[in-house]
Amino acid sequence: MRLWVLLAGLFAEATFAQEIEPARRIFEERAVRLTWTPVRDCSPILGDRCDRVGSAVILTSTESMALLATAEHVLPAAGENDLATISLVWRKPPGHCLPNLQPASLWRPVAPVGPRDDIAFIAAKVSCSVPLEPVPNAWADGAPSFGLTVHFLAGTPLDLSAPITLSSTCIRAISCFDGGVVHLQDRSLGGVSGSAVFSTDGIAGIASTSTHLVATPQMFEWLATCATGDCRRSGDDVDLQLWLKALQSSTATR
Repeated sequence: MRLWVLLAGLFAEATFAQEIEPARRIFEERAVRLTWTPVRDCSPILGDRCDRVGSAVILTSTESMALLATAEHVLPAAGENDLATISLVWRKPPGHCLPNLQPASLWRPVAPVGPRDDIAFIAAKVSCSVPLEPVPNAWADGAPSFGLTVHFLAGTPLDLSAPITLSSTCIRAISCFDGGVVHLQDRSLGGVSGSAVFSTDGIAGIASTSTHLVATPQMFEWLATCATGDCRRSGDDVDLQLWLKALQSSTATR
């Protein structure tokens, strides 16, 4: 009996690995490492942002520019010459592309107050022609079920995380998809802020705190808000409406 249970478990793992593989490849080729350099001495005691490493994901791209999403809290404080201090490194670029992306414009909420506002967008210039289709959307058919299982990519080289499930607390309270965020099991997202969190169906959201992600619909809502000029913008005057239309097109849904 134990042997059959073991074999059944191994078969289930192998089957799931095959199911998640297409999504893993999509997000592996879009993963970006984000770092920044403080313009002055950093003091958490004074309320400074001192976490200088985060992640981002390419949502879509044209021949010369990519649109990235990240967590707002991994960025330098607004107004501190933010774009000039940010470095973006494409984790696994195509062979004919340089890994360094050049930030051109940055959008973020004017006054973020919690996980639902922990989102920002960066338009970055790329060194090569790599038009990437809009990322598939795990919410295309509505909110995922309470059986949602998600992953992220982390490490060097990039590796797939163990499966992450919804918090048992939020399942009991029927509040796992609440206020634009998704509540996950404790400490599941530590150290990967700004990364794409995805299921077999596509992007489920952007990693925020260790137990929350900004849900994809909330991300699109903020993108629409920024496209109308109601966000804090730094850098070039890039037309976000074009990106928004591309991401809302039929290619972004299943």
